[in-house]
Amino acid sequence: NTNEQIGVCGGVLISPNAILTAGHCTVDAAQMGAATGQVDLNKNKLVPAVNLYSPKNWDATLATAWDLTKVPGDVAVVEMDQKFSSYSKLGTADLGCGYEIAGYGTTYSELTSGSGIDLSSGNRAKESIEVCIVDAIEGVLLLQPESGTGLCYGDSGSPVYIKGTDTVVGVLSAVMQNENGDFCDLNNYAVAVDIAYQKDFLSNFASTSGLQPGKIGKESFDAQNETLTRNYTYPEQNYNQYSESNNDFADNYNSDYNDLPQYTPDTTSEAPAAADNTQTAEDIVAANSGTIIIVVVVLLLCCVGLVVLLVVLALFKKGKKGQSPATAVPARPQMVTPPTNAGN
Repeated sequence: NTNEQIGVCGGVLISPNAILTAGHCTVDAAQMGAATGQVDLNKNKLVPAVNLYSPKNWDATLATAWDLTKVPGDVAVVEMDQKFSSYSKLGTADLGCGYEIAGYGTTYSELTSGSGIDLSSGNRAKESIEVCIVDAIEGVLLLQPESGTGLCYGDSGSPVYIKGTDTVVGVLSAVMQNENGDFCDLNNYAVAVDIAYQKDFLSNFASTSGLQPGKIGKESFDAQNETLTRNYTYPEQNYNQYSESNNDFADNYNSDYNDLPQYTPDTTSEAPAAADNTQTAEDIVAANSGTIIIVVVVLLLCCVGLVVLLVVLALFKKGKKGQSPATAVPARPQMVTPPTNAGN
């Protein structure tokens, strides 16, 4: 970021050159890079990013980035300057266990030593954390790690997989505080973006997608928010609390990612797309301009003929009104003089 600090986030390739991560991981980043497997920052093996994209409903600032109402849009796609050989599929989440998160965040040994994320060695090893989706608000998954594991700083943006597959159903957004105010604690709850609710946005980038419309957490957002707060005893204000020690965030959020160039997904490994036979209004007009002109001329001639006919009828009626009307004579019986009686 602009403070020349290094922030670590997880991410997942959804096409040979497009990485899905959390939107807040990209806040005010001066430059970004990515690597797969074990990351070695000292050897400069990071592949540089060339473009960044986020959905229009990601409008959070740092002060509100932990608000649950902002989580559904907390995703970003980073276009890389190099193609990778493999990538994951997108899928739809459901409640229950059988999920895992692959992250590069703070480990338990780093946490207990008080050192936080140690980048001095340049190495970060990927950790796998098994989780359950225990509840959901529309666009938000509530996660609970299985016993003896936890999530921490640096895990933001990490993919939530269906266990044992390469199918991604969510993107980790935030770790929630426990009752002591600690973010990084074993078995702490976390929230992730339910990517099924970003289906329209992500379909522009994913090479392989099995996304269906989101099927969990469709109830009223406000009602579900109250349910989460009540069931998991985390006061609502904690959702909005920002931790200065969270290295995923920079100091400002000034970028408008919606104005970036249109991304073209890499389709080299996919079958050719079907031809687009849809026509715009401009295409239709251009292809039929001659026919349209003829129709317009015919309509004009018809209109002129109709006007002439109306004028003639009006003149005819006016001429008849100028004549004297004939006098009507009622029928009368014929008067006949009776003959004179010859005998009188």
